[in-house]
Amino acid sequence: MGWLNDEKSIRGEAIAEVAKDRANRTSGMEADGLFRLIDTGEGRYGFSDYRIELLPQRIDVTSDVPLTNIWIDGQQVGRIDEADDTLSFEQMPGQYDVKAVAVTNGETVTETETIQLISSKSIEYALMPESSEAIAGQFDLKRAELIEIEVEAQTGHSLETVDSLIGQSSQQVQETLGEPARKREGKWDYERLAVTFKDEEVESIRVDLDKRPDDLIALLGEPKAKSEHPLGTEWDYGQSFFESFFTFFGLETEKQFIEKNDAMYLLIQ
Repeated sequence: MGWLNDEKSIRGEAIAEVAKDRANRTSGMEADGLFRLIDTGEGRYGFSDYRIELLPQRIDVTSDVPLTNIWIDGQQVGRIDEADDTLSFEQMPGQYDVKAVAVTNGETVTETETIQLISSKSIEYALMPESSEAIAGQFDLKRAELIEIEVEAQTGHSLETVDSLIGQSSQQVQETLGEPARKREGKWDYERLAVTFKDEEVESIRVDLDKRPDDLIALLGEPKAKSEHPLGTEWDYGQSFFESFFTFFGLETEKQFIEKNDAMYLLIQ
């Protein structure tokens, strides 16, 4: 109640509300407003004895970035899973620092708003940075370079080399990658690589990026969308990102990021 006593304007509103509730006992019993006034029934000599209860107030928070975590005074209270969704929760009246934390374009962004909670409050966070198409294209190019580095780090072969094997024969694969660790029906397994054949030619190559979903988010940012895929869940970063592969590396194959069993793969086909 120290917060209430320090805020003279709010204290005046509280006194007025208590007076109103006292005049209308039924209204005072309803859970509406800042207080609830309750007659304890213990009054004597014609006087009533009241108990004042401070009522929690609702906070509605929205964000334009998916997977936005919301914190109040250093404590996480929830997460907004989809962009423009609303997270609603209740807090007792008072002053609070409400912070939104999200990852966008591979960087962690935060925004904090201090509120005086005396009635229902709505907060809208705009965390998505503004960027021109040119800037977005440059960022996609940087991400493409990061994936090139990751592929070579995990497989020992450049992305260009791996990509060039699509449509090639098993003999060409063996000359380029060496003897596989295991041969199965229509599939050769290498360390961090799985090569699938169709009609004696390479149909697709799956590269194990040795990363969890959170690792890929830290590297590339949140995907624009996720969808079901025969091999797991596809992460869609948008056409412009993969066009950067084509422009920078001169590669003409289709590429997809696949999540399966909490691991991330680059599928080339």
